Amino acid sequence: MIKTLFPYHPAVKLLGVGLFLFAFSGFIYKTLHQHDFVSFAPAFQIASLGLVFIFFSKEKYDDERVHQIKFRSLTWGVLTAYFLTLAVTYLFRSLSAHEFLCLALLLTTGMFYVLKQRA
Repeated sequence: MIKTLFPYHPAVKLLGVGLFLFAFSGFIYKTLHQHDFVSFAPAFQIASLGLVFIFFSKEKYDDERVHQIKFRSLTWGVLTAYFLTLAVTYLFRSLSAHEFLCLALLLTTGMFYVLKQRA
């Protein structure tokens, strides 16, 4: 039996998408109706959890190629998020850990699906 690196069942991606959409709708609601531009921490926490479920779920065909693509996208996503966070911190304001994690996971997940489509 092959031990997998990604622990979640593929169906958990649906839960992740639901959590991400819920957090995004809360972000939009707070921005448009309450005009509160400061306290987005709960939305970023829920979005990060949803993105963890999406990225770390097994794929339908989970082989070495998929693991290599996930590792490559994770490496580039975290590095890109780090340098974007440095730039935003230098130019505007400091980001919270939840915002950094959400940015890193969003870049990583997006890059994974782009690289998967190319392969």
